Amino acid sequence: MPDKNASLQLGGITNLSLLAPVKTGFVDSFDTLTQVARLQQVLATLNAIRQAARESAVPLSPFPDPVGRFDIVHFFRFSVVPPDAEAQAAGSLRHRLLLSVTFDGGWEPYMRVIWRDLGTLLDLMLCHCEGYPLAHASTCEDYLRWVRTHEVKGGFFYAEAATTVLDQRRMKALVTPQGPLPPTVYSQTQWQQIAEHRLTAAERHSIGATALRAIRTFHALKNSFPDNPADDEGILLRGMGDVLREVRAIGLSRLLADDDGLRTLYRPVIAWFDQAGPGSAAARSPATARLDLGKVQGGILSSPVDTTHGALVLLRVTNAAHALDALAHWPVCTEADAGQPHRIRMNLALTLQGLKALHLPAAFLDRLPQEFIEGMDARAGVLGDLHGQHPDRWQPPRTHGTVGAPSPRIALSAVHVVVQLRGAFGADHPPVAAGTVHPGLSPDIERLQAPGTGLKVLAVEAMQRHTAGPGSTLSKDHFGFQDGFSQPVLAAGAPAARWSDTVAPGELLLGHPNDRGDARVPDAPDALLDNGSFLVIRKLAQQVDRLDQLLDTQAQALRDLHGTDAPDAAALRTLMMGRAPDGTPLASPPAPADQPNDFSYAVPDTPLPTERLCPFQSHVRRANPRTPTAIGAPIPRIARRGMSYTDAAGERGLFFMAYNASIAEQFEVIQRWISGGNSTGRLSWQSDPFLGVPVPGLARTFQFIWRDQPMSIDLGSAPLVELRWGLYLFVPSITALRCMRHWVATPVPVLTPGPTPPVPPAPPTDYATWKRRMEDATLRESTWATVRAQPGGVLRTDYGVLVGSKAAVMEVFLDPRQHYSVHG
Repeated sequence: MPDKNASLQLGGITNLSLLAPVKTGFVDSFDTLTQVARLQQVLATLNAIRQAARESAVPLSPFPDPVGRFDIVHFFRFSVVPPDAEAQAAGSLRHRLLLSVTFDGGWEPYMRVIWRDLGTLLDLMLCHCEGYPLAHASTCEDYLRWVRTHEVKGGFFYAEAATTVLDQRRMKALVTPQGPLPPTVYSQTQWQQIAEHRLTAAERHSIGATALRAIRTFHALKNSFPDNPADDEGILLRGMGDVLREVRAIGLSRLLADDDGLRTLYRPVIAWFDQAGPGSAAARSPATARLDLGKVQGGILSSPVDTTHGALVLLRVTNAAHALDALAHWPVCTEADAGQPHRIRMNLALTLQGLKALHLPAAFLDRLPQEFIEGMDARAGVLGDLHGQHPDRWQPPRTHGTVGAPSPRIALSAVHVVVQLRGAFGADHPPVAAGTVHPGLSPDIERLQAPGTGLKVLAVEAMQRHTAGPGSTLSKDHFGFQDGFSQPVLAAGAPAARWSDTVAPGELLLGHPNDRGDARVPDAPDALLDNGSFLVIRKLAQQVDRLDQLLDTQAQALRDLHGTDAPDAAALRTLMMGRAPDGTPLASPPAPADQPNDFSYAVPDTPLPTERLCPFQSHVRRANPRTPTAIGAPIPRIARRGMSYTDAAGERGLFFMAYNASIAEQFEVIQRWISGGNSTGRLSWQSDPFLGVPVPGLARTFQFIWRDQPMSIDLGSAPLVELRWGLYLFVPSITALRCMRHWVATPVPVLTPGPTPPVPPAPPTDYATWKRRMEDATLRESTWATVRAQPGGVLRTDYGVLVGSKAAVMEVFLDPRQHYSVHG
């Protein structure tokens, strides 16, 4: 697989560097203008517009910066890098465009914003680069693939602090006499209201004059972006529309009065702007989904309510051929039979190491997403798994079936397959000791590693499901809260006034339309990925006694400070969660009885978000704020299918398990909100009261409003929930499970039809070239990639015979014909 890990991340802040070759030759226009020269014009134009808005505008424009309106970008710059002296001496005049950008959160959510909301602005610059797919005319997958190809691998990244862009704005608002700053993402109607009701005539004229100056600057580029087959004129107009989105929403007529002299002086320029139309591409309409439930593993779209016990079985592949055959024949349950009674239900998922251990061809593995390739431990900074929860301090499961106490812990990197067994056992079975797998599941566990399966059980984790009460279909966790509310569903139910749990199929299953703008994910049929999903598993230890003691202590402290009107321990528990233990949300008006999840956190007649009823910092509001995010993306949804556990030592906790089609754009975004990258109204270091990770030396508090009075409690320095270990897994479709054994034994099917790729020219073989390439450590990676690309992975040069493929290397080392000069 290609090395996709090029960006760098530190404490939830990411840096991306891109270096792309600029097209050579001239622009198809009336002017004698090279691609490089026009690119330099564009960069100078955009920089001048931004400088004018930031430095010379009076009054300051109320409009957000085109990039700043999405509240995630710290810094970015474009630079044109000319060819160095050595390249010019070799006859190359190729320029390159360098982009360096620093932003909050993970790579994938940021790139989604770029493609969907800023792509037509970046088209103005990147259209000058070789092979660049215009954002408005490409799929997100194609766009991200081009960026990945041209990323420059990072070496060292420094960020002074993990302070988000929203943190900076909120801290600024704290010292603003006018109170909290309003959000920057308004509708067209709201922008019109701002212009008509909040600005004086003089302010509108001044802002209109600044906008007109920017329009004139774009108009000066008109001859450089003609109406030609490359759609240069469209690129210019769409880019201008993005920069001046709010001006277009309001209309110059509302900013410049009819008798304003500027309207007369610049009538042709204004007419050109008015005729240009909107900038951003229209929303992509997802294609109609066709879903065959018999091809989807059970438990993704639905959750059986009769489950009483379960087991997570972690296995290693010992024989790929036998394992592939076993996976094809195991009785894995499907969504088509999800409603049928089963004594035991089986589901399985694979790690990246497992897919490799099964020897699946690289053509399949190359399409796996970056976050899955890296794994949960490598994404600790994005997830907020720091300090006491860092992967260095994880406690993986102990080895299954070993004699002695305690048995050694397994290496999570050795896990290839994870099987879920969920059983429905009634009162006819005796109670099960803590930490012990239900005896009804034991025969199935042993069958997983029976002779001929090619698999070995590494570890087994026992699970239980505690119901909320007699006849209830909801589970209850060790903290006393009912769970299972607000699960995403594919079928639309009764119309909801404030909130709907309906999502597009592509939010949970690959190869279907999603809510994030993709008609298909991926855009071409994929035999491995389609109808599959990604599973996130996190073993979370809940410190129940610690929580109970903390709530009692802090409730008493509040009573001492505020009197008997202060919240008691039960009220504090509810405020921290954002809903009562029975599931009743802290919202008004209350949800209707027939739709208990139809509510929002908005308070009638209040324009800005408030925490008068439900604290911003509460767990459920952080995980699902129920209002559009700062970057305008849909709120990510995940299907939660976790179960509780109690181990032999008395530790109680939860196996958090969630399905989603994009780990990076769904689970990781929510986890960032939990750990600090906040979506509500609190600063990011005020983390989730239950799942937040204490930072050594810093006080951890929970802030809330109680009867119109701001209060806070001390959460202490010890975590209330501790991460023991975690994995990212791929859940194949039933079709893929049946077919994988054939993919290994036969040629790989063509996944994306297209023209035959050109044969690369043969590399030079002279001694000097290969001496430098072999002995310069900075060239080693690309050198061996060149060798591996040759027939058989072998290249004969004057420097020596270079052997790069595994098969050829093993032939040399084993030397069965005594042909090579190796020994020992």
